[in-house]
Amino acid sequence: MLLTYLLLLTALIVHLFFDGHKQKVHHPIKHWLSATIVFAVSCVAGYLNSLLFPDVAWWQGTLFSLCIHLALFDPIWNLTEGHDLFYAGDPNNPNRAWTDKIWERVPPAGQILFRIWFLLFGSGWYYHLNLIIGQ
Repeated sequence: MLLTYLLLLTALIVHLFFDGHKQKVHHPIKHWLSATIVFAVSCVAGYLNSLLFPDVAWWQGTLFSLCIHLALFDPIWNLTEGHDLFYAGDPNNPNRAWTDKIWERVPPAGQILFRIWFLLFGSGWYYHLNLIIGQ
């Protein structure tokens, strides 16, 4: 189980390091590139997870990895960058991520509930697929 979480956290960790490096060397963060990397790493992690645990399909691991990333990336990024937990980027930045534009419209309590829901949704499809599809 620990190996599963290490694999499924890979996309989150890679994204934090990738964007952190860009920020450190003062290069603009290209959000479309970061999103592409997150998706690709999640797919690879899901595939590797399915090789290690054949009872889990690759897409279940991919979906769970993406849900973990969506739930945890912004709060971790904000805390490591010294921002408020619910900071949604500079509204004057035209290159701000589309997710920041969405999150700025959601109150803090709603953000917490959505993030918990993402984790439950991903873990539900990962751990309880048989109940979802009625087997």
